[in-house]
Amino acid sequence: MVFYGVMMANRVPGALINGASPPQAFHWRLQTIDDETGAAVTVNYSNPVCSQSNPVNLPASQDSNTMLCFPQTRQLHTEVSVDNELMWAINDRFGFRPRT
Repeated sequence: MVFYGVMMANRVPGALINGASPPQAFHWRLQTIDDETGAAVTVNYSNPVCSQSNPVNLPASQDSNTMLCFPQTRQLHTEVSVDNELMWAINDRFGFRPRT
């Protein structure tokens, strides 16, 4: 058997830190499996549904989130300015990509 993968971004696009977009958090996803008989199994993933830029498409509330993205607070190594506020931690958003 041979496994093939594809790198996909996990971070919801559109967030700005100090006026710049943070780097995407890419992770491997299974794309195709070739078996010993020559058959191939292909995995398809949904497109991202959440966005932090135009148009903004995020859950209205963290308590009733039914979308395929979730917030995560992360600590920063240095203090940064976000919307003219100095911060040591920021809320970032990451998304799921279910198979289709």
